[in-house]
Amino acid sequence: MPDPIFYPRNGQSSEQIEADRQSCNRWAATQSNAMADAGVFHRATLACMEGRGYTVK
Repeated sequence: MPDPIFYPRNGQSSEQIEADRQSCNRWAATQSNAMADAGVFHRATLACMEGRGYTVK
């Protein structure tokens, strides 16, 4: 699965995009079954980024 592309909806800088991505990856790893199921990890990361003001493609 290709890496998603995150488009900022709120004018986030490239540094903020990277910081949010790393934070969302850390959070996703704490979700139930995320480390056993890549799909769970992926969906959790995308939901986190969308919640922080990004469109995900």
